Amino acid sequence: MYHFIQKKPSALLNLKRQVSSFSVFLTLFFCLVWHQTVAYDEDKKMKMLELCDRLVAQCKNNELAEAEQTIAEAEALKTSPEVICYMKGVLAETQKKPEEAQEAFLAAINLRADYAAPHLKMGTFLRKQDNLEEAALHFEKAFYGHATPDEKIKAKLGTLLILEHQQLLNKEAIKHFKELHHAVPHQKYPFRLYLLEARTAFVVGEYSMAQKAAANAAEAESKNYDEAYYLHIAASHELKNYEAMGRYIDQIKSDVYKNKVKSIDYEYYYNLGYAYYHAYELDLSSHFIDISLKIKPTYLNAVQYHNLIEKKSADKTRDISHVNHKLLGANYTTHDAGYYFDLTRLYLHEKKYTKAIHTADSCFRADRQNGEVLFLKAIAQYKHHHGQDAIKTLAQLLEMPYCLDKDNRDKVLFTQANIFRHLHQPDRAREQLNAISEGLYKAAANYELAHLK
Repeated sequence: MYHFIQKKPSALLNLKRQVSSFSVFLTLFFCLVWHQTVAYDEDKKMKMLELCDRLVAQCKNNELAEAEQTIAEAEALKTSPEVICYMKGVLAETQKKPEEAQEAFLAAINLRADYAAPHLKMGTFLRKQDNLEEAALHFEKAFYGHATPDEKIKAKLGTLLILEHQQLLNKEAIKHFKELHHAVPHQKYPFRLYLLEARTAFVVGEYSMAQKAAANAAEAESKNYDEAYYLHIAASHELKNYEAMGRYIDQIKSDVYKNKVKSIDYEYYYNLGYAYYHAYELDLSSHFIDISLKIKPTYLNAVQYHNLIEKKSADKTRDISHVNHKLLGANYTTHDAGYYFDLTRLYLHEKKYTKAIHTADSCFRADRQNGEVLFLKAIAQYKHHHGQDAIKTLAQLLEMPYCLDKDNRDKVLFTQANIFRHLHQPDRAREQLNAISEGLYKAAANYELAHLK
């Protein structure tokens, strides 16, 4: 009895083990079959996408018979019916059958609502038919659907072209550009999209955004860059980014945009150049005079100062030698202020600042009313890193009849402010700049005030 009871559980256990092994075998078998089926389906889908790309290329080349064969090959795969509908729509569009094409694209969308490609096609069709509301919906669905980066770009471009047509490129439209940048941040966009962004951003006062988009447009492929160039120049002007302003002025060919550039205040840049010239900041003066001339090449005042800057930059060794020779040969040289003044000016241009200061003192002893030589002495002191001495000399000059002339007074105030800024005394610089009256120096004063920290 005991022996019989022991055998029965052993047989049941063997049976359970056999069933368990068979279950494992079946599970593994079905997993393998399922995996192979999935892999086979994925292969067919990949093949379908390859065929779709091939058909698009064939339609572009107008190879219609080959395109029909490609569709037949795709149908034989018996997968992705939405892609087949899309392919038929592309072929019908190439065959100039718009109604048949739209039916096929809608069929593709009905089979798969997030399929971006047919949404893009429908959006384009409807936009051309002036059905802008429906077109915008399709572009939106394409952007938020299962779309490649390229398709997202096309979807946003479609949306923005509709907004442009409706004259709604405003602050709300800026959100679309930012949304695209977030979705496709490192993509090269088409010229038209960059131009729309630059135009929109400029109109709503987003000048940094406009400048960047216009620069990107200028680097994209296009036949006509003039508007992009102008928008970059205009945005740079609004940002007071003078270094960037001159980059594209010379490249504008269109008379329309040349005239728009001319409407930018060339006299403003001339005034900046004038002020810095008389403060002996020749590099800055040259830069602003150049911008003025690029806006208006025939502006005679700017041409004159451009020539003066070139003369000041020239070597003055021979001139110094000539003036010294005159001094040695003249009677009463200690009383001849004119020679000392010329020598002071030449030494200053040659950056021989110690000699400039000494000859300025000699000139001033001979002519106590010569405010100009005192101004040259202050410039030489400042350039020689004696800023505090220069400030004292200019303060002395402000008390003289020389500064009864408004332009002379403004020149002294502007130069003092410039020295205070270099001495890291922005409050005192601001005080001098605010004291400058309306006139040639006001533009430069405002420029300096905007850059004071």
